[in-house]
Amino acid sequence: MEKQFQQLLQKMNEMTIEFGKQNEKLAATITANMAETMDAKLKPLQEENIQLKKDVKEMHSRIENLEREVRKNNILLHGVEEKEGENHYNLLETTINTLNELTKDGLVKEFDKWEISEVRRLGKRVDGKRRPILVKLTLAWRRIEILKNNKNFPANTYATEDFPKEVLKTRRELKQKQKEEIEKGNNAIIRYNKLIIKGKGNEKRKRSPTKSPGEPTNNSEKRPNQKAPNKINKTNAFDYMQRPRTNSMPETGKK
Repeated sequence: MEKQFQQLLQKMNEMTIEFGKQNEKLAATITANMAETMDAKLKPLQEENIQLKKDVKEMHSRIENLEREVRKNNILLHGVEEKEGENHYNLLETTINTLNELTKDGLVKEFDKWEISEVRRLGKRVDGKRRPILVKLTLAWRRIEILKNNKNFPANTYATEDFPKEVLKTRRELKQKQKEEIEKGNNAIIRYNKLIIKGKGNEKRKRSPTKSPGEPTNNSEKRPNQKAPNKINKTNAFDYMQRPRTNSMPETGKK
């Protein structure tokens, strides 16, 4: 009886173990099926999400390029006095007068109204503070001319480029890196929102000095005993054409 009980108990243990294995297999199968089902449903969503991110990135790049194109002829005038009751017309006149300060040395041509499409102050008016003036120029080369002649403006007046806020933030962050590169002896400049490092200034490629025709070349200095090639006398064909004819006749016809 006890033996039968032990056999029955062993059989129950085996069945329990087998039942556990069956449950594990069933759970694994269900999990795998669910994973496959979820993957099948999520895959299109993942692909769509990747495409949306790509589209957003391209759209952001287009917006940046468009904004850069819109601002390419703009400058900001800083430090220009803000008069009481200022309006568009007297602001335009003030702007032109300020820009014409650059023409006193005769290197810059005077500015006219048609060269400016829009002028306006930026920000809210605050007592004792001179707001910058946004100047939209019609000619790109005039903008470059203004920025190159900043030193000729009156004291505390200067012009800067019109950058978006994100670009201004990036440029401020790059200023420190630029300073570090310059301290290393490198030529570092900031162009729009990128830092360009051109290497050390003393590593620039130098052009070899040009020698005059009378100076000996390196080859002749290294080989001083080298003989010059024999001179070839060339006959000018025109010398024969210009020789005077003789009056003698050929004697072949004489008898």
